[in-house]
Amino acid sequence: MYGVDIKPENIHCLSCQDERVLFHHCTVCEMRKCAVERNLANCGLCADYPCEIIAKFFEFVPDCKTVLDKIHSER
Repeated sequence: MYGVDIKPENIHCLSCQDERVLFHHCTVCEMRKCAVERNLANCGLCADYPCEIIAKFFEFVPDCKTVLDKIHSER
């Protein structure tokens, strides 16, 4: 899905903020790094939303934009 080769058995995600369980992509994810640095649960809660990093992500996962737009408008 989305042109990424990540096997289901390699995904053990609790959230971007939860350090107890990470899978490989978490270690290189710029969105996660930014959210952790800003102490945000997700990008929709950010004052700088949408930024260049998340805009690139939306090209691959347009449904995510709908969800985060709603969260951003309700904050």
